[in-house]
Amino acid sequence: RRIGWKSTGYREKRGNGERRNPACCPGMAYSRTQSGQEMRDQINGLRSAHSQMETEIASLKEKWGLLAKGDAHCPLCETELGVEGRQRLEAKYRHEIQSMSEALNANQKQIEKNQREYLALARGIEDGETRLKREMATAHSRIAAVEKDLNQAQLAQNSLSAEQDKLLNMERRLA
Repeated sequence: RRIGWKSTGYREKRGNGERRNPACCPGMAYSRTQSGQEMRDQINGLRSAHSQMETEIASLKEKWGLLAKGDAHCPLCETELGVEGRQRLEAKYRHEIQSMSEALNANQKQIEKNQREYLALARGIEDGETRLKREMATAHSRIAAVEKDLNQAQLAQNSLSAEQDKLLNMERRLA
């Protein structure tokens, strides 16, 4: 079975719109990371399809070049092609090359678009992580300050209790 750009499902996969935009939920770092992985996988799939299309175009150009030499045979039955048969095959190859070249260009544009989206997502994740680290540092500072105040309050409470006990003992002695 021949594997080419038609049998890879490229056209069905391209632009299916199932990708989620995690920018609406800035607190969802996990879903952003997951979307980033999905986007990387999609880019890799597009690159693979791109490579297959380039290989198939090169193969078609090679076949077309053989036809141009004039001594052409049918690719199925190996009988010599006449002028009309050669022209028909040349037209077929030319059409397939043009179709694949258009699909290759569309694929390249999709790769570039996805890479831009991926970089924007990665920057968003990085910015979110930086902001989160900053907020965590602030929260830790606040916790430390509250713990310090709590310790001071406990010390003051202990000191107050000790002084109240002393006062109570003095009042008993005076009474």
